[in-house]
Amino acid sequence: MRIISLVPSWTETIIESGIYPIGRTRFCIHPEGKIEKIPVVGGTKTVNWDLIRELKPDLLLLDEEENPKDFSESGIPFWSSHVTNGISLAAGLQELSELLNNENLKKLAKLSAKINQAAPVQNAFLKSAACIEILNAWQPYEPKKVAYMIWKKPWMSVTKETYIGFVLKKLGFELFEWPHAKSKYPEVEIESKNDLIYLFSSEPYPFLKIKNELRELNVKGAIVDGEMFSWFGIRSLRFLQKSLRLSDPE
Repeated sequence: MRIISLVPSWTETIIESGIYPIGRTRFCIHPEGKIEKIPVVGGTKTVNWDLIRELKPDLLLLDEEENPKDFSESGIPFWSSHVTNGISLAAGLQELSELLNNENLKKLAKLSAKINQAAPVQNAFLKSAACIEILNAWQPYEPKKVAYMIWKKPWMSVTKETYIGFVLKKLGFELFEWPHAKSKYPEVEIESKNDLIYLFSSEPYPFLKIKNELRELNVKGAIVDGEMFSWFGIRSLRFLQKSLRLSDPE
């Protein structure tokens, strides 16, 4: 089957499962060494439809939050996910495994289900590659409530209705509930609180480049690898599997 993936998480996941797409977005950067020769057809929000049609795909891989709705109206057969937690991820992986007749995807669906059933752990990410740098001194097991930041100007965060919220819960954190939040990605104001840790994601905003500015905010926090928290396919699954110390499902 000739597949074009317009979702970075799915691109990496299907390649690592042995399926190579014929097209990808410029944000599909993993897995390194396997992705580079696959043609780029655009981004996640705008694409070159003429190029896509020249490639003659049998299927487009889409996601409701990653891609605009009109991507599904191109006339090209598509499969779309809507991943907001571990349950929807496991269901999506199972559905995709059946659609593509792929045993590796089926194993990932089982791993996702196993992660869903596992008890949360306590801040294991601080000892992993997901924690890039701690900002200002604080004890790893001090506060458990966190605010996960994804953007600056305006400051934007996430709510528990997101996949990021699910990952944080599995890591033993309580996600701070922003008052008057009107969406899953609310605009917020940062202020220092004794019981709150700010996690600044490496993407989509490059917080690592302004780490000195973040230190001047004088809040407890850390810069974290956003891919581990928001890339909802194989990347975050392996991260959670390691954090939860789970074996591969049989």
